[in-house]
Amino acid sequence: MCMMVMIRFLLLASFFMKLMRVGFSLCVVDTLRCIYVTENDIGFGFCMTILRGFRVKKNLQIYEKLQLAQSDKKKERKKEIILTSETTRIFQRAPMDSPKRSWSLSTLPPELIEELLYRAPPESLIRAKPTCKQWYSLITSKRFIYNHLDRSRKRFIRTVGTVQILDPVTRTRSETPLPKEFQRPYGVRTMVHCDGLLLCMCGYFNYRNTNLAIWNPVLKKITWIKPSTCFTTSDYYGIGYDIKKPRYEYKILRFTDHLYDHNVTYDEDGPEVEVYECKTSSWRTLDTEVDWQVDLSCKGAAVMGNMYWVASKHDEQYILGFDFSVERFKDVCFCPPPAFNNYLACYNGDRLSLLQQDEEEPWDIVVWVTNKLADVDVSFTKYFSVSRPDVPALLDHTDMANPVYFIGKQKRIIAWCEREVFGGDDEIPPTCIIFNEIDEGGVRTQLETERHCGYGYFGTFFCGYVYVSSLVPLPV
Repeated sequence: MCMMVMIRFLLLASFFMKLMRVGFSLCVVDTLRCIYVTENDIGFGFCMTILRGFRVKKNLQIYEKLQLAQSDKKKERKKEIILTSETTRIFQRAPMDSPKRSWSLSTLPPELIEELLYRAPPESLIRAKPTCKQWYSLITSKRFIYNHLDRSRKRFIRTVGTVQILDPVTRTRSETPLPKEFQRPYGVRTMVHCDGLLLCMCGYFNYRNTNLAIWNPVLKKITWIKPSTCFTTSDYYGIGYDIKKPRYEYKILRFTDHLYDHNVTYDEDGPEVEVYECKTSSWRTLDTEVDWQVDLSCKGAAVMGNMYWVASKHDEQYILGFDFSVERFKDVCFCPPPAFNNYLACYNGDRLSLLQQDEEEPWDIVVWVTNKLADVDVSFTKYFSVSRPDVPALLDHTDMANPVYFIGKQKRIIAWCEREVFGGDDEIPPTCIIFNEIDEGGVRTQLETERHCGYGYFGTFFCGYVYVSSLVPLPV
């Protein structure tokens, strides 16, 4: 039995060597339960459960430890894995150039290989595609892509000057150039996220100078959507799918709210509500009257293929939904008692959360969540509240970008927001981008991720967006 256990660990070490070739640096902790992997260039950490099919004696506690050293001269990686059972070292992995590296990946169970790949960030899987035909076939299959997506965790994305992606777990931020398609004069104004795809509204505040694109930052691909007549600054958009059809057959919703732009003459004959079929690349007009007003400061949320917004009608705030399966709007539920600032987000994959913070009393935050949106009756329930003097205003003032947030584990608010910093010698206070973790006990983490000084900074309407990186291909 001990010999079989050792052989299986040797095979697992061989698999790790394969991962090393595509840019992984593994820091292995407790192989019986999980492996914590950090990707050097992105700083992405994740845990993977791997040995559920292996038989190991209950009293045997095996730990792996990987040490990464880099030569200053040759800049070559040298890695070592040490397996121990409480006090005895069982195996020390040979260096990369050793002839002992001869174990075959083909002897590893396919389900184990797939389980490991599910835990890898998509950026690393992209680099792994050309290394193995078997991996390429698996990684590009729709089954794997959507299973991998459903296991991926949330990040923040921001597109001001560059593309910045913040990992709330490791608190690391990657920065890459903004695609040339999104540089001036086609800057990204707002975005809607669904399945790792970003529906981008581009252009500036000229009424008809608006363009629409779908972007996957991982695949580095962008496609432009042609309008039926034209896109305008009064349009709202959503992206989703029919739950009765394949998930990858995405649809785009466009509806027009004229209530905000009183100084513009509109084409009364233009369609107020349209749906775009990505499969056929065509628009279809819906016979629906827009008699509501969407909260501008509260961006929409895509949940389980449908879209949701905070809207108001007859002085009552409620959640407006659009069902892509039947292509109809619906009144989901009333909002809690109104506050000055409302922020909507997806919660737990199948619900909504609403964060409320009063501008005059920012130390008070209330978080509400709904029951499952698939239920017949949906309503908000108070989840938790924070009332501490150290709680910052997530919206510093009305000229700043609206914050982005989601609710993490243990009733924790994870937020990214803009804030002006006073007290220095600068004539103009610098604008800082702050990462916050707040729970019922107050502020747990405040981290400045970016700073802009002087007149040269032009922000956006939203500080950033909740984003899940994925391998989902562009639907058009």
